[in-house]
Amino acid sequence: MVILDNFTFFSILFCRKFVNQNKPMPVITLTTDFGNRDYRVALIKGSLLSGDESVMISEITHDIRAYDIEQAAFMLRKSYRAFPKGSVHMVAVDCLFHPQQKNLIYKVNEHYFLTADNGFISLLHPEFELEEVYEITYNNRFDDVVEFTPRDIFVPAALHLIKGGIPEIVGRKFTTPVRLSTLNAAYKDKFIAGQVVHVDGFGNVCSNISREKFEEYQRVYPKFLIRFRNHTMKKIHHSYADFIPDWSKEKDFHGKPMAQFSEDGFLEILMYKGSSQNGASSLLGLKEGEHINIEFIEEK
Repeated sequence: MVILDNFTFFSILFCRKFVNQNKPMPVITLTTDFGNRDYRVALIKGSLLSGDESVMISEITHDIRAYDIEQAAFMLRKSYRAFPKGSVHMVAVDCLFHPQQKNLIYKVNEHYFLTADNGFISLLHPEFELEEVYEITYNNRFDDVVEFTPRDIFVPAALHLIKGGIPEIVGRKFTTPVRLSTLNAAYKDKFIAGQVVHVDGFGNVCSNISREKFEEYQRVYPKFLIRFRNHTMKKIHHSYADFIPDWSKEKDFHGKPMAQFSEDGFLEILMYKGSSQNGASSLLGLKEGEHINIEFIEEK
């Protein structure tokens, strides 16, 4: 039997407490198309808290367009890596329960996603590995009482996973998930052909042109032109600080267009201090699906 003196005993307690306080706790996130006016979001959150009152819940957005899994995938691609590993991301978009509908757990980068088998995971991560996909079997038979998929299927699975449970307990390996194609930019010769894939709340236009590919081209061809509709731009700025050379004249730049790469490395077109009414989308006529091209110029 080992007997510890008081100093050693309390030192161990302190160290354990310190380590636990500094270890990021996994989170359950919610992404839905339910909006904030009705009861459904509260029903999901209440069900989670009734199952475990200590669970941490983070709401990514409830403003996904109805049944728009492409928009849901875009939002989560942009944000999920910021959450602690082990987090569970519930995607309640286009998840109506019916006899042919399967519901899935998808594990990637030590994160879990709960979604209907509607193509979402192929939009989130086109190169997903099949061994990381599971069909949820808990409450997923049509003879079970399932009135609301997020509460009756996703909530029990989320609470199991967030506590460190393995997917095999609530599901089984699944090899035939629905696959949908994504809108990828085309790269050929001295030309990049991209598209608008999202317009945010400030009217900023997000494209599918990656910084990585752009810089690969620019190392060979330093000069370039960004073309869309009847507009041309010659520079991509690093930030607003780079865009405004003299901050005493900052107001002169309000409503001026600029290009920059987003936090996750994709080209954006925006108006400085724009909004949904007077942002790049409305003032430059750039809607989802519009073309944005970059032409690289060979120096002579």
